[in-house]
Parts: sequence; structure tokens; C-alpha cells
Amino acid sequence: MTDITPKMKHAAALRELRMRRKVYPRQIKSRRMKQADADHEIAVMQAIADDYAERDLLGGQTDA
Repeated sequence: MTDITPKMKHAAALRELRMRRKVYPRQIKSRRMKQADADHEIAVMQAIADDYAERDLLGGQTDA
């Protein structure tokens, strides 16, 4: 199995953020999700992505 690096985790978090921003509005519109819940879930994933974007976690690199 390949080692999972901080840079790979950062990229995955960014992909997840894009997916949530695309899917959650439909979930809200169909009443399967509340806006407050969507906002919270996006904020949590954004915080995770931000953590991995810090220089120390990416070995001095800040790009994905």
C-alpha cells in the first residue's frame, strides 16, 4: 500500500469540499439536509483542508 502523505490528504480534502459545495445545495432543496447542517459540514472540511495547507504539514509547500 502506498504511504498517504499530507499533500495527498490536502488534495482529498479539497476534492471533498468541491463535492459538498456541489451536492449540498440539492440536498437542501430536496429537504434532505438543513442549511445549517450543510454550512457546518462544509466549515469542518474547510478547516481540515486549511490544516493541511499550512506550510509545516505540507513540508514547506502550500499548493495542492
